[in-house]
Amino acid sequence: MALAQVVLSIIGMFSTLGLPAALIQTADDKGKAAFSALMVNVAMGAVVCVILFTAAPLLGFLLGDPEAISVLQWLSLTVLLGSATRVPEALIQKELLFGRLSIIGIVTEIGTVGVSIGLAWMRWGVWSLVYGAIVGATINAVMAWILMPGLSWLRPGSWDRGIIKGMLRFGIRMVGSTTVYTFYSSMDSYVVGRMLGTNALGYYSRAFDLTSKTVDTVNRTISVVLFPSYAQVQEDRDRLSRVYLKSLRMISMLTIPIAVGLFSVAEELVTVLLGAEWMPAIPALKILTFMSLLKPLSSTTSALFISTAHPEYNLRAGLAVALILFAGIMALLPWGVEGIALAVVIAHAVGLAYNVHQVQAILPRTVKAMLQAVFPGIAASVIMALGVFAVKLVVVMIQTTSLTLPAFLILVGTGVVLYTGTLMVIQRPLLMEVLEMLREKRRPAHRGART
Repeated sequence: MALAQVVLSIIGMFSTLGLPAALIQTADDKGKAAFSALMVNVAMGAVVCVILFTAAPLLGFLLGDPEAISVLQWLSLTVLLGSATRVPEALIQKELLFGRLSIIGIVTEIGTVGVSIGLAWMRWGVWSLVYGAIVGATINAVMAWILMPGLSWLRPGSWDRGIIKGMLRFGIRMVGSTTVYTFYSSMDSYVVGRMLGTNALGYYSRAFDLTSKTVDTVNRTISVVLFPSYAQVQEDRDRLSRVYLKSLRMISMLTIPIAVGLFSVAEELVTVLLGAEWMPAIPALKILTFMSLLKPLSSTTSALFISTAHPEYNLRAGLAVALILFAGIMALLPWGVEGIALAVVIAHAVGLAYNVHQVQAILPRTVKAMLQAVFPGIAASVIMALGVFAVKLVVVMIQTTSLTLPAFLILVGTGVVLYTGTLMVIQRPLLMEVLEMLREKRRPAHRGART
């Protein structure tokens, strides 16, 4: 199943041709754009499904596992189902109906996990995962079509060759940036496993997962919410600048304390939750927390570039990150896992700096205000970290160690209280605005879900 997922992840980058993102971004007639994108996506999905089914024996040979052949052939159905799902999901996202997206995600996850666990309990082995994935893709498609905002666009006369050409130009640039991102995201793990061995890879992967999974979750949320929001105001650059700075301020309030918190309790987190045998992962974990600080801030620029029809800016930044990462890995490899982790942080720092430079071309008067936007999150996080380290010293004085579950919980609680309290003092108006916005958003979301 893992081998098959590698193939499917690569296919997934190309099968949609970037058209769902193009549909969200385009200012052309929504009905014609949606119908044209659906026809191309379904046709492409059908072709890829047939190719994958036919080429499964060759792919199984290349993957070195004949058992992957039948798995790939069955999972080719998910490619076809996905091609019929992406446009309805894009329309929901374009209309900012995030409540409906949440419903789709929750129901799909329940169906996938329920089928997989049920079949696994009946000893179906790997096929419990395969059939779970197919059922999940089916549920996702059905839910997306049910909750999609209207079907008036679904008529043959809506095909427009000019619109689809423009969307394909945009989408292909999206595919390029996604390909580069996938390449450099795997480079560090490949080098660690190849050059430093499987034990080193285990420690590095654990440290990377502890930092990146939280960041990736935030990034996905950022992309889903910010991209369509920016796209709706892309023509009004003054308003776009205000929206961007506000979103940057909110995101920094969430991601900066996560990164600083992970750094502050790294020893306790690994020892208490994973066990003493994972302690060699702590140095890399501390270094990678700086990556988890930089990556979400860079993602705000990514959504900005896509929404303003400049996905090539993400491609340029991705190439810069890939080159710096490769050079950094070669230079720092003698320092082992910690050296690779440092190379990753340096590459993401360069990527963020380059993205900030590119923002200047879209929103010239915004760059100077970006530091002011993230300052509250930085200030509150520094106060939080100082308080956590002070409490850690007291805990060590009392019980000689902080590497216990009660001590860990005390440190986490201290951090939450200090950060929230500090933010309430220095950024109370923004917090109140966020809460009010959430209350206002909930009402339309519920009404939309009922209709």
